[in-house]
Amino acid sequence: MPTLTRLLNAEEVELDPKYQAQAGKPVAVTPLGEIFLTVATADRAGEQQRLDKEIARIETEARAVEEKLKNKSFVDRAPAAVVEEHRRRLKDFSAQLAKLKQARESLN
Repeated sequence: MPTLTRLLNAEEVELDPKYQAQAGKPVAVTPLGEIFLTVATADRAGEQQRLDKEIARIETEARAVEEKLKNKSFVDRAPAAVVEEHRRRLKDFSAQLAKLKQARESLN
């Protein structure tokens, strides 16, 4: 775990799959799961800004995938595996957005 501690530039890293975040604590949503940050003096405004930026980025990506899936020509011509991958990505984006929006709301 020293590598992870160094990568995060953290004093300490604790892995707890059963951890329940407290309201107002910063959270990062990754493809591997959620990372909860315990910060002595959290920069609430900075964290809200970071979450807003991430929400906007994922919404943009989700819209692009959604538009492709609405395009009958794309769905008809693309291999089934590609269409299914786009459907999976859209589902993943929706899940990420829900978690990010919940994290953003908990900072209020």
